[in-house]
Amino acid sequence: MHFFAWESFGNEGKGGVVMKKLIAAVLMVMSGFCFAETTPVMVSLISPIEVPGPEYDVTGVRLSLIYGQCHDFQGLDLGLINHTEGDFGGLSVGIVNIANNKLYGVQYGFVNLAHSFYGLQDSLLNISKEEFQGVQYGWINCAKNMTGVQAGFLNISGDGRVSGLQFGLLNYAGTMDGGLQIGILNLIANEGWAPCLPIVNGNF
Repeated sequence: MHFFAWESFGNEGKGGVVMKKLIAAVLMVMSGFCFAETTPVMVSLISPIEVPGPEYDVTGVRLSLIYGQCHDFQGLDLGLINHTEGDFGGLSVGIVNIANNKLYGVQYGFVNLAHSFYGLQDSLLNISKEEFQGVQYGWINCAKNMTGVQAGFLNISGDGRVSGLQFGLLNYAGTMDGGLQIGILNLIANEGWAPCLPIVNGNF
């Protein structure tokens, strides 16, 4: 006796092939529902003490009473320490705001950290480890490659490039790729008018 099996569909000709494809599609859809870990609301005490867990994506609102962590985030992020492991899109307001990957939007707090940032960072310390496009406004602003504006007491673009404006007491750019520095002391390692100038330095 031949019992029902997946392989038996192959013996039904074209109809069997269609049936296999249909079942495969249904299984894929079902697995998507089973493993989709997205929530509109997250409340955290100290991660992983949070509802739901830190492996979830958030599309909506997160409240971190002390320290909250999630994977990807889109929406409004409020708390003391807000941490996103993946990409972030929206507004993050807290004492410390951290995005391990790309951030599109606004970080507002005392310390803002992101891997790559596109938008506005406003705090005492703003750091973007790689690409930054937008405005950094704070006491200390750091970015590897900066396109836009840095305004603060200390503006640094390490070994990367600057395309835009650095405005502060001390400005440093690894490479000036079309931009201006205005401050007490302006340092450009490569492609500036001079390695060091007071008041104004740049390259166009």
